[in-house]
Amino acid sequence: MRKDIAVAWIHYLSTGKKYKTIAKMREDRARCPLGHLCDLYHALTGQGLWEQDAYTGKWFFVDAQNNRGHEFLPRGVAQWAGIEEPDFKRPIGDNEQEYLSDVSDTTAGWRDTKRVIEQLGAI
Repeated sequence: MRKDIAVAWIHYLSTGKKYKTIAKMREDRARCPLGHLCDLYHALTGQGLWEQDAYTGKWFFVDAQNNRGHEFLPRGVAQWAGIEEPDFKRPIGDNEQEYLSDVSDTTAGWRDTKRVIEQLGAI
């Protein structure tokens, strides 16, 4: 992961009141950490947008290449951030079972999520 994006992501998670959701990137005002990364992508690039499916009510983030993500990052957001796999299915740190998507989908606090982002960005 790009170090500058990891630093910006951690800062973004640390500022303002953030509502957390699990098992999806967005639910109304709440976002999982991956959803917040999509917000950061939009804020820094001016690209991408959230769309809500009229039938299911699910939120999707659509990147500049028209890739959609609901539970995992759209490919364009992952590439922009320097992340090899949009679903983060690779070990982070010493614990082989710890994945950012797993931490994202638990009730773990923001501190645990930030620690994993720091490891991913080699901060």
